Amino acid sequence: PQTRRKDSDLFEKILASETTPQFPTRLISKNGQIVHVEIKPTVVTFDGAPAVLACIRNISTQVELETAVTELENRFATLYDMSPVAYFMLTKNGAIEQVNAAAEELLGQEAEELIGKPISLFLPEPKPGYDPAAEIVREVLRGKSVKGLEMEMFRGNEKRIWISASSRALESGSDRPVSIGFTAVDITHRRSMEQKLRAESDRANLYMEVMTSELNMTNQNVLFALEDLSISLDLPERLQVLLSETSWSLRNAARMIANMGVLMSLHHEPPLKSKTKLLPHFNKAIREATRDFEWKTLEVKSNISDISFEVNGHAFMWYIFFNIIHFSGRSDPSDKVKM
Repeated sequence: PQTRRKDSDLFEKILASETTPQFPTRLISKNGQIVHVEIKPTVVTFDGAPAVLACIRNISTQVELETAVTELENRFATLYDMSPVAYFMLTKNGAIEQVNAAAEELLGQEAEELIGKPISLFLPEPKPGYDPAAEIVREVLRGKSVKGLEMEMFRGNEKRIWISASSRALESGSDRPVSIGFTAVDITHRRSMEQKLRAESDRANLYMEVMTSELNMTNQNVLFALEDLSISLDLPERLQVLLSETSWSLRNAARMIANMGVLMSLHHEPPLKSKTKLLPHFNKAIREATRDFEWKTLEVKSNISDISFEVNGHAFMWYIFFNIIHFSGRSDPSDKVKM
């Protein structure tokens, strides 16, 4: 009913001009449902008078698909324009074909100013003769994807910002050339904070190194002084016990400082993998631990073979063994510790 008048007028025009344009319209089926159809009319003579012979084809499925595609395109266009991520569509030569609002904001220019310009204008060369934009385009045209590449980018006022870039080829019909999708997320603030954090970390590490060195030297001096006192003076038993306990506490503190130094050195320079025998490191750890437990007997057994292993940081292996043995000796109150 909604298109009846328009369709009637169209049929009148067809009869008058004897033209036969093909056109879509809607019909109501017997059960009251609307059916999308395509009518192909032909002017004929019927009972001596002009008439229209119409071939009607049901195109409801086609219309539904077209409607769904249109809705998806509209939804994508909305997401594309409202996305906080800067989107660029590039030609296979790296020229900008299309941008969204976030890309305009990122570069400080309107779409009309950006379209047609090569993306390389906005990507500074990290070193002379190296064009990052051309390299990205080459990789994408080879069928590869670029993900999370951190690089610098020029803003409209020549200010440099840091971005996380990703790129891939976009599927297109055979009637149009390949397009390249390029996205950019501004990570300037994050990079700045990371740089500040590294600077603060380096400063803290330097302070810790100095403090550790000073503490270690102080500890050693006090330990030597306590040993001299216990040897050279005829002290009451109560004071001897106190000196022994103080010496033990200082040794523990010295071990903690040494462990801190090891951790700091590992942080600064992660160890490389190399082959080493574990048994010499284990035996050294036993010797060092035994010196700290003069009033105890340590019986340490292991099934470590005298063969080489691939380990990371072999120079610190004895520290690991030492800490295990030392903790066991410290935790066991008996005079004879088996482990």
